[in-house]
Amino acid sequence: MASLNPDNAPLKVRSIRRKQIQQTLMVSGVITVLAISGCSSSSDDKPAAAPAPVPSPKVPALFYSNTEQCEADTKKQQQTYEAKLKAYNAKKQGAEPVPPALSSSDCADQMAAARREHDRHAPVYQTLAACEAERVKCETSRSDVVGYRPSFGGAYLYPYAASATSNFAGGSSRVYQPHTVYQGMNPGQVMTPQGESLVQTKSGFVSAPQPSVDAPSRPAGHAAQGTISGRSQSGFGSTFKSTGSGGK
Repeated sequence: MASLNPDNAPLKVRSIRRKQIQQTLMVSGVITVLAISGCSSSSDDKPAAAPAPVPSPKVPALFYSNTEQCEADTKKQQQTYEAKLKAYNAKKQGAEPVPPALSSSDCADQMAAARREHDRHAPVYQTLAACEAERVKCETSRSDVVGYRPSFGGAYLYPYAASATSNFAGGSSRVYQPHTVYQGMNPGQVMTPQGESLVQTKSGFVSAPQPSVDAPSRPAGHAAQGTISGRSQSGFGSTFKSTGSGGK
């Protein structure tokens, strides 16, 4: 029978370096994993760009920071209205003028309502520095929570909106829902509860941010450590820390 070995030489068994092969396979695997992770990080791990802030739509409004401003402006509006109405009645043509949304006798109750709104919703901070870090002027809180809150900067009224409603304080004065703002650090600057900085150097007819729906009042049982949740779910009062007591 013919030999299977053409050279009729005895077969030699070669030893396999098993440990060396295992080490080579492990190194190759690590290199492959690093290469794959490097590719994914270059495309997937890039930080997402922050969305550009969207400016609030502007709508017609009234702005007053105190009762005196309101009274002076409403008296002027009433005089303008009476002059236009006289001209309309004389000519009997053109559009009939619209009477002012407020009269000077409404102003005291209207601004009192704005102050109450500020007392209800202005966020409270434990320290003056924490409050002023929001770029607003601050005052000692007048609520049951001891701390500092943004100073009252005035109120926007929206009597020209389709959904505008008013009530009569004391059965006589017309009062609209006030949307309060805070005094900014710079002259003529106010800050909305949502943290939007506005330049407001005049009273009366203005172009103001469209009113937003108020968020619920701050949670019960949280006192002034850091920021207590206020009107807005973003901006002022959007976070709070519990102390286990206080709040309202």
